[in-house]
Amino acid sequence: IGAYRSNEINENHSFHQLMNEVEKVRGKDAARDNMPVSRMDLFGLCLDDIGEFLSDTLGKDSPSEVATLTEVIFKKTLGNIFFVKQALEELVRKNAVFYDTIMFSWEYNVSTVQLDNYISDDVIDVIKSKITGLPTEVRMLVVIMSFIPNNANMSLMKTLLEGEGVRTMKVEKLISVAINNGIILHLSEVDRYAFAHDKI
Repeated sequence: IGAYRSNEINENHSFHQLMNEVEKVRGKDAARDNMPVSRMDLFGLCLDDIGEFLSDTLGKDSPSEVATLTEVIFKKTLGNIFFVKQALEELVRKNAVFYDTIMFSWEYNVSTVQLDNYISDDVIDVIKSKITGLPTEVRMLVVIMSFIPNNANMSLMKTLLEGEGVRTMKVEKLISVAINNGIILHLSEVDRYAFAHDKI
C-alpha cells in the first residue's frame, strides 16, 4: 500500500514513477495472481459527514444540534478530518466547547463569529497552540522526536531524554501524555513511536 498527496507530487516525482512501474509490472501478472493494482482517491469529508462526526463525538442525537459548529469547522477545515479533530480540540482548550456538568452533555454557547475567531485558518497554528499548552517535558519530547527521521523506539527516547535531564522512569509517562494529546502514535506492530501527522 502506498499513499501520497496528489497535489504535492508531479509526474516526474520518484514516487509517481514508482507507482507507474508497479502498475506496469503488476499489470502483466495481475489477472493470473488475482492481485490487481488500483488507485483510490480520498477527498475531504462533506459538510454532512462533518456534522455526523461532531454529533457523534459530542453525544448529540442529531447533526442539527451542532449545525452552527459544523458550518464553522467545515469552513475552516474543508473536510480534512485531521484538521477537524484539531479544530474541535482547540475549541475545547479555549472553552468554546465545554462539558456541562449540570446537564451532563457537551455544549457550546458562542456565536458563529466567535467560533470562527477561536479556530485558526492554518492547521500548523492549531498544532503549535496545542503543543505550547503541553507540559515542558512533553514539549521537550516533541522537539527531540522532531530530529529523529521517521520513528523511534522507547530505548532511544529514554536515552535522548535522559541526556536532557529527564529521569528514565518518567519517559513512558511523557510519551503517554503525547499519545493522549494526539501528538504521537505508538506503532504497536513494530513497537516504535512516530508523529501522528507529518504537519507535526
